[in-house]
Amino acid sequence: MENTDNFDQTLEAYIAQILKIQQGKSQEPLDIEELNQIARNLGLSPEDLNLIDEKFRGFLQRGLGYGRYQNWHKAIEELQQAVNIKPMHIEALFGLADAFRERWLQTGKPADKAKALEYAEKCLQYHYNHEGALHLISQLQIARPRRRSQQAYIRLVGYLMVGGLAVLLGYLAWQFWQDSKIVDSAKKLKPLETHSTLVLKENVEIPLSIVGNTQTKDLQLDIENSFIRKADNGYLYSLRASLISPKREINALEAQLELLDAQDQVVLTEKLDLLDEYAFELRPQDALPISKIIQENTISEQIKKARLLIKKVIQTAVTEPYEPSQTPDITWEVKKPAAVSLSLKERYQTIKPEADAFTHTLVLELKNTGKTPLRTLQISIQWFDTNQHLVHEETAELLNRMQPTFKVGQTRTATLSYLIDLKRTDYQGYKILIQGIQ
Repeated sequence: MENTDNFDQTLEAYIAQILKIQQGKSQEPLDIEELNQIARNLGLSPEDLNLIDEKFRGFLQRGLGYGRYQNWHKAIEELQQAVNIKPMHIEALFGLADAFRERWLQTGKPADKAKALEYAEKCLQYHYNHEGALHLISQLQIARPRRRSQQAYIRLVGYLMVGGLAVLLGYLAWQFWQDSKIVDSAKKLKPLETHSTLVLKENVEIPLSIVGNTQTKDLQLDIENSFIRKADNGYLYSLRASLISPKREINALEAQLELLDAQDQVVLTEKLDLLDEYAFELRPQDALPISKIIQENTISEQIKKARLLIKKVIQTAVTEPYEPSQTPDITWEVKKPAAVSLSLKERYQTIKPEADAFTHTLVLELKNTGKTPLRTLQISIQWFDTNQHLVHEETAELLNRMQPTFKVGQTRTATLSYLIDLKRTDYQGYKILIQGIQ
């Protein structure tokens, strides 16, 4: 390409052709040959395709990055662009569905819920038993957005002030009836069809090794799964693992995943966004979750090995004990299962004041101190002013089914960042509500 303008025009033409075909196919998914035909029709060179691929990876990584910091609006913007370029990419499709779901839980807008369902269903078109998409669709059938619950509470107060006790009792009876219907619906909910009959081959385990230099020789991989599977639209590779540094602190980490054939030739390389220089450090024995699903036309039964190549690592020896993590105000809104025991603490918090608001960044420390592995953990965070009035509330998933299982004895961190519409001088504190755990 001669310049950036030419590339932007080429990318726009490429996306326009993809969208045109999608509109004509209604609910039927695209296939690889159709994308290849678009490239041939536009006369795209290998250089063009490489630049388009780089553009896609930029949108994908930024979108997933915004999602880690709960910035769902920006995550949707970036991931939508990624899906426009690669409408069959599993990670981009599910990331977009998840971002729409999280925004719906915050805003209650029906359009966000509809989009979450749309992209989760598209994800299932290409990966028929994608666990995250199946869980998301099931959750959306019974979940209610938190903001809608707050609005119902405000209406309740209004009824009490205007209509008196009779209206209050009537409202409570109605609310109880509605909740009973939701509970009954949840009990009657049937498992979704996973289309397992369309899977042509079971999981084939792929040995995974870690490769680096003398600085990385003590890094350890706790592997949950590493496999390829042949589905109706080709092969996909799935990886779930945790990376642990037994004795050293890690301040930055760059890695890439490589898939190899029987002759140790690299067939596919995928960059992993693990720990950048702006993130908080990984302490000794912290488990850094790694989760990746790749579906590319270069993946086939020829894949025999995988390796995690550590390209850059900044480690420091720990010479002084860390400051003990603080225990925040925590309330369990659900009954804690008997075998579950979880330590949830605040490792760091930073507050950046602005004119009439402040940015609050929390690094939460989780330790599984129970007797059973954990898969999901949903919380709500509430912020209060100096008069103990609730001024802001957010929901977050500290653990989800797309991540490796949180094993007994492991420690993991979650970084959350929010803009709070309140002057810093009027802020008193926050509390955490545990809303679900499995």
